[in-house]
Amino acid sequence: MKDAEKTESLFSKAITDIERYLAFPPKWDGYKAPPFSKNAVSFCTELVLNVRAYVDFINTDLSKISPCPCPDGSIDIEFSSKHKTLVFNFSNNLEEIGIFFEDKISNQNPEEVTCIHHEAPLAKYLTKFFA
Repeated sequence: MKDAEKTESLFSKAITDIERYLAFPPKWDGYKAPPFSKNAVSFCTELVLNVRAYVDFINTDLSKISPCPCPDGSIDIEFSSKHKTLVFNFSNNLEEIGIFFEDKISNQNPEEVTCIHHEAPLAKYLTKFFA
């Protein structure tokens, strides 16, 4: 059974963190980092909201959700459970999405793929993560 307050806190903090990236100025990292695009921030926020709805629907928990601003202007979002890790990397212009998936209890190698945004198998990897 999931802990509703913990789940709410994880998702709320992730969304707040992602939305905060819009306030980052150019060169926010002290070097050449570009500001984050509204489209990338909006897309990442929507993804987190959709994952939250799915987590509520299947009545499960996540250990961690970690958004991370990257100095190339992309945004990472890491979802972790007890034995699995799923990381999405969304380019600032949303043209490419990188996906990393690892199931620590299987004997399979971690999967890593980069694809064009409209061809990204987001549902495939979310399904594997929650399976």
